[in-house]
Amino acid sequence: MATDLTDWSPEILPDIPSAPVPAIKIAIRRAAIDFCRKTLLWTYDLERIDVVATEQSYALTVPADQYGRIISVDSVKYKQDGKDDDQFAFIDPISENQKDLEDPSGAWRYTTGPTPSEFWVDIVDKNLHLLPIPTEDSDEGLLIKVNLKPTNTCDTVPDFLYDDYVQEIGYGALADLFGRKAMDWYDPNQAKDYFLKFITACNNTKTKKITGATKRPLRVKMREWV
Repeated sequence: MATDLTDWSPEILPDIPSAPVPAIKIAIRRAAIDFCRKTLLWTYDLERIDVVATEQSYALTVPADQYGRIISVDSVKYKQDGKDDDQFAFIDPISENQKDLEDPSGAWRYTTGPTPSEFWVDIVDKNLHLLPIPTEDSDEGLLIKVNLKPTNTCDTVPDFLYDDYVQEIGYGALADLFGRKAMDWYDPNQAKDYFLKFITACNNTKTKKITGATKRPLRVKMREWV
């Protein structure tokens, strides 16, 4: 299910009664995109991907009805062909740039092996690359979770963004609208105030990535000194 961007109008109109609907939609869309980018809260499990021997690169596709674009890959799991689902294991993310610094020859890119243990993601096309290049097939061998944001042209967003974060995203939209100098409602002080509220809300929401919908405490375990 999805929520229309205009459903945020009650969050905007009491502060800016003259704001037209198109301006509200643009401001909400921008705020929702920024909210997701800053919090990485919207995650999505892609359809399982078949691993093909000698194939290193895999396109990541989000269904159109999800109204989302990939920001980054959250996690990748791999299992050997024919293994049960409880045999999926995480593989480690690496930095393409760091690997090139460690091995300027670029030979690391062509390492092969039966089981990939690392991955990196192209910054532009978001294709996922396995390392070492697998030498064996694995049907539905990749299980990938990605971080999403709304598309730049969306008119709707997932319901949870409205149901759970209507006020937080509203803060971002109000900061955007009050910061528009050409409009008669322009108010830089209000823009600053709402922007600070928005940033605080984003920072507070980041803990949801760790705790989920639980009361799990955030604790730092102190190291025991010998």
